[in-house]
Amino acid sequence: MARRLLKLRHLHAEHALHKEKYKDEKHKDKSNRFEDMEDQLNKQARKVEKLQENIEKTIFKHSEL
Repeated sequence: MARRLLKLRHLHAEHALHKEKYKDEKHKDKSNRFEDMEDQLNKQARKVEKLQENIEKTIFKHSEL
């Protein structure tokens, strides 16, 4: 779980840097790297959400006993 969170944090930082770099109109991102980065970021965020839900279910199941 910790590795996924670190990876998600890294992707957020990389995405922000890339967004800042290409914010001017004259420096467009000619590849689809920005869109690919957003897709990867969304996938990682969803994976972290699923892991968190799974951990919460496990904790609540044990606390009900």
